[in-house]
Formats: sequence, C-alpha cells, structure tokens
Amino acid sequence: NYTVLRDLGSPSFQAVNSAAQLSDIFRELRQRRLDFSPILFFNPKLVRQPAIDDAGRLRLTGFVDTKPERINFDMLFEYVGGDWRLFGLGVQMQPAPAPTAAADQKGGPEAKQKSATKAAAPTNAAPTNTKASPPPAKK
Repeated sequence: NYTVLRDLGSPSFQAVNSAAQLSDIFRELRQRRLDFSPILFFNPKLVRQPAIDDAGRLRLTGFVDTKPERINFDMLFEYVGGDWRLFGLGVQMQPAPAPTAAADQKGGPEAKQKSATKAAAPTNAAPTNTKASPPPAKK
C-alpha cells in the first residue's frame, strides 16, 4: 500500500507522486516478493556524510547490510512544519559483497563501507524543483 508512503512525504513529494505512481515505480521490487522486515534489526550504514543541499534538502545515502542482497538507499528530505519529510526515495538491491580477508585486516567495517560508496547511489529518487523550507537555526 503506497498511500502510507505518499502520506509520509512532503507536500512536494505528494504533489508529484500518487499511490498508483509509487506502486509502478516500485513494481520490480514488489514482484520479487522480497521480505523487508529483517531491516528492522540492522543499522543503516551511510556511505557519505548527511548533507543539506542548496535547496535546503537533507540527503542520506547508504545501505542496509542484509544478505544475500544488500539494500542501497538514497533519500531526500524537506524541512516542513518543524519535521523532515520525505522528498525523494531511491531503493536498489545489490548482491552483498563477499567478505575478504584483506578488508577484515584493514579496518573491518570501515573498509567495507568505503568500497561500497560507488555502488550505493540508487536510481529511483524522484525530487522535484520546488524550494524547501530552511532547516531550523542552530542554537
């Protein structure tokens, strides 16, 4: 049910994405009948620092290290009414990399995370050209 996803989004996200359009965008993942519930037990790993772009949107890019496939994500958020709300979302499944002895000896998870940087940018993010509200000023 993509109505919930749509309703969690910012007004800009809602304006360009109907539940039917979101269903179509994520059709391939749905047809694979993947069970995403295990991600509740994993901490996501970011492949770059969270950043706010020139339009005031927060971007989080990373992966959830599940097996046999890793879940890559690219998320954009708009600051609306005191909350960060979804503006764009990309999800991509990728075979989990096989552990290597070299990665384990050279920093373990950090080495693995650096090697994932190039592959972690999903392709389904759907940002629009609307201006976001600025984030709150730091106190």
